[in-house]
Amino acid sequence: KSLSVSSQYHNADITITGGAGEELYLYRVVAAEGNIEDVTDLKEGSLITVVGGRSSYYNAPQMASGGILEEVVNYEVKTVAEFLAAEEGDAVYAVTGEIVGIKDLSESYNNVGITIKDGDSEVLLYRVKTFDGTNVPKINLEVGGTVTVAGKRSSYGGSPQMAAGGLLLNYVAPAEGGEEGGDDNTGDEGGSSEAVWNMGSANQS
Repeated sequence: KSLSVSSQYHNADITITGGAGEELYLYRVVAAEGNIEDVTDLKEGSLITVVGGRSSYYNAPQMASGGILEEVVNYEVKTVAEFLAAEEGDAVYAVTGEIVGIKDLSESYNNVGITIKDGDSEVLLYRVKTFDGTNVPKINLEVGGTVTVAGKRSSYGGSPQMAAGGLLLNYVAPAEGGEEGGDDNTGDEGGSSEAVWNMGSANQS
């Protein structure tokens, strides 16, 4: 969510957000190798893994000074059609679409298979997990909802899909109320939808 890097002390103060909107302050994070100011991939909106101890400051929980930055993941936003046309590899792409199928929801492995549709294009997102470790079943994904997931392009049996381990960044529940009706004063039609779980900053280029 926020990032302040010190080239003098070779550390960074970072605030991260969880899917339910919770925030955590990571105090004086350092790079696993070299200096953190040289980690050019680190920016606001990055998905990061930091290992460190639990501390507090004036009773507010935070990560103790000296947490180690283990991983930084950035992604490029694509439509489903663009994702399907991309080459297989290690590049990470974020795609957004309406859920048209849910299968293999696993509490044991904390992942789920999701098929999404964007326009005329559909793709299977295989064994999706949450970016922050939230238990997938608790999010209550539903057909008709909208998800944004970041992952690598792969294939199975000649059919393109997102590789196992894609990260769920955002979920918007299906609209309530259907297509008819609306507020007579506003003229709006249909129901309303609301982001019920998200990264808070799930937009990158």
